[in-house]
Amino acid sequence: MRGLRFDFRLFRMRKFGLVLGALLVLIAACDAQKSAAEAQVRRGNIPTSSKPVRTMTKPTLNSPVTVDASLFRREKAFEVQYRVVNTDKQPTFVYDRLWTLNEGQYVADREGVYRFFEKGKLNLLLGAAPLPTMMLPTFRNEPHVRRVEAGGALEGKLVVNTPVTEHNCYFDEVDPATQHDRARVVELFVEYVGAKDPSTQPSTVDPSALQITTPAVLERRRLIRTGAIAFELDVQRRTGDFSRLQAE
Repeated sequence: MRGLRFDFRLFRMRKFGLVLGALLVLIAACDAQKSAAEAQVRRGNIPTSSKPVRTMTKPTLNSPVTVDASLFRREKAFEVQYRVVNTDKQPTFVYDRLWTLNEGQYVADREGVYRFFEKGKLNLLLGAAPLPTMMLPTFRNEPHVRRVEAGGALEGKLVVNTPVTEHNCYFDEVDPATQHDRARVVELFVEYVGAKDPSTQPSTVDPSALQITTPAVLERRRLIRTGAIAFELDVQRRTGDFSRLQAE
């Protein structure tokens, strides 16, 4: 009987060993698949997709206006689809129509969004670009706005080529000195101002936009943000003089 009991225990031990071995093989296969996927992300071999890779909403504290965004990978680019919601009791004006000067004429900024890279994070800005610290600009670039009624919302889309280059309207972009880096997260920042009836005129760069001409309104602008979104990208960071968005 003792011998039979010993054999039975041995059989159970061997059976347990087979099950444990199968589990270890399964775990190893999953780890291998995950490592292959991560390697594919590092190489940038990501197929284009109509589904958002990451979406996050992080309302700015004490703000009646919020913004959320979805990021999509495209061929040699990525796309940002954003939505601004106004829960205030008065209209708000969103500074999401950038412009620049071309031979003395106001034209839409083809880049669409200001871009700044720092410590593994790519910050995207729809709003007034940071001013140079070493010189005075010859003009002040205030983006044009779109109006959002009380309780309303607006949507927009941005397409950014990859590898991503930094962009600020006050700095020359003809062959700037850069170095390659890698962004791990992306965050979108949007400026807005709440005002009942500011003085405006039609935008000369976008028929759907306005230009605010009331100086006092400009001083009440606020900055909202989506929160950091995990999204890896190759970046060319500028190494010369360049002003970046300062955001924690």
